[in-house]
Amino acid sequence: MNKSKWVPVFSVFCLTMALLGCGSNGAKSNESQASASKASEAVPKQEISIEASFPKYSSLGELENQADLIVEGRILSSTFQFLNVAQKPSDPADAQLNPGTDPADSPLIPYTIYDVQIQKVYKGEVTEKETIQVKQVGGENQKTIFKVNDSTGLKMNGDYIMFLATYDHSPASLLNPIQASYQLVDNQIVASDKNPIKLNFKDLKQLTESSSMK
Repeated sequence: MNKSKWVPVFSVFCLTMALLGCGSNGAKSNESQASASKASEAVPKQEISIEASFPKYSSLGELENQADLIVEGRILSSTFQFLNVAQKPSDPADAQLNPGTDPADSPLIPYTIYDVQIQKVYKGEVTEKETIQVKQVGGENQKTIFKVNDSTGLKMNGDYIMFLATYDHSPASLLNPIQASYQLVDNQIVASDKNPIKLNFKDLKQLTESSSMK
């Protein structure tokens, strides 16, 4: 079920990445790291706002159909990385899938990579207690905070229902940073205030029953 195509957000960042200066991601010596740490304490981090557009969904059914994985997962930890998420198009002759840029030349994009322990599986080929990685555009490193408009980060140790797209050579992604994650709080499913698509346990039960019949 893994997708082998351009990651949808890639084209959004073609112009933005010129502002990010994201070519320096190499290892530093311990002395350099210590110096950078002291400097970061004295100098406030630079904030960069990233304009991004994501696919929007009008119904729960659309989310279910588009998701490769639908899981309940707990956020265990996170790291920050610059990633090249462009992939070889599934059909090189398709002008829409293949915009004419070599994936190797694509700009790096700032991501937060979450380690997510699976609690329940509603759709997809993963198992309970397995740990997968889920990426989200944005995050921060020692010098810079990358903020994405209309996006909400996942909370450490938080439990979420997530609708995910999977890829062959990249961590999974939420179908939409607001519409595709629902936090579990006191045994209640809580949607973002900006998410018009509501989700309840009855919906999840129906989804489980539907998946088991396939």
